[in-house]
Amino acid sequence: MTTYPLISVIIPHYRRTVPLRRLLRSLSEQDYPAESYEIIVIADKGDDDDIHRLQTEYPNIFCLPVTVHSGAACAKNVGAHHARLPWLVFLDDDIILDPQWLRTMAAAATHDPAIACFQSKVLAYHDHTTLMSAGGVANIYGYAWDRGVYEKDNAQFDHDREIVYASSCAMMIRKSVFDAVGGFDNDIFFMGEDHDLGLRLWAAGEKVYYVPEAIAYHDGEDRHNDIDIKYYLERNRWYIIFKNYDLGLLVRLLLPLCLLKVRKYWSYLFRFRGKRLAYACSVIRGVNWMIVHAGLVRRLRRMVVSHHKEPIQSVFKRFHYYAYYTKPIIRRDGNAYCDRA
Repeated sequence: MTTYPLISVIIPHYRRTVPLRRLLRSLSEQDYPAESYEIIVIADKGDDDDIHRLQTEYPNIFCLPVTVHSGAACAKNVGAHHARLPWLVFLDDDIILDPQWLRTMAAAATHDPAIACFQSKVLAYHDHTTLMSAGGVANIYGYAWDRGVYEKDNAQFDHDREIVYASSCAMMIRKSVFDAVGGFDNDIFFMGEDHDLGLRLWAAGEKVYYVPEAIAYHDGEDRHNDIDIKYYLERNRWYIIFKNYDLGLLVRLLLPLCLLKVRKYWSYLFRFRGKRLAYACSVIRGVNWMIVHAGLVRRLRRMVVSHHKEPIQSVFKRFHYYAYYTKPIIRRDGNAYCDRA
């Protein structure tokens, strides 16, 4: 008799009801025993009537309203706290799953007990030949990105299984490990919480793997050039570096990192017509947040680094190809998707 891992599926939801219903429909069509998984929807500032309709349509889901908008990282942690089963799956509410997704991810989890965290392949919802993520990677300067984003899927990453982090839009992790490393960092709010978690997993001696056989489809929009997104991206890059990196690595990186940042801030003043001043101000706000919260970051850093079983340098040695990679990601339409320096 086949034994199926017991899975808690956690979906942070913020005002995107139509995509959420599509995701719930794809979950109801999974080739996986219904008694082997539960669904927890964290409705961040959700409408009470809408939540009631969802629970009427899908009586097997547990819908937990959160009255204060505290960010994606916090919503995921709330879901993990209420999860009752030994494996956690995190899905964005604009993801749609292949019917074999849960079964394939569960098979990967049981195949090698030494691996704690997994991410599936993510394709574009409106073009199933275009990659959106083949696992998360990062360089030493704090920039993280989805491997293969906007490339044609020719199985080019299918044999390269180890990744720096699992994108939380479609990831699975053992709950005991998630709890042991402290879960997602609530202070990140959103944009970067999965990157931060991946670094802490590797530093704790755990492994993060890519499962290309499991397919999810992403219907999200590119928001990397939104002014608020620029702020959180910049703020969280500095935060993740200063919180997770060993002192020796920080000292060696400080000068090249500052030079890269000055070059970037200067380019914002000339590169983005109409929004250039707003972009420059958004990244300056991010740096200012770090300065104001320096005491908090210092205390967190002492705690995080003290729990490292391996230095962060070892992560970048393992992923040496990406460690100093700084070329921008270019979309197929020729426009920059995001910077890496």
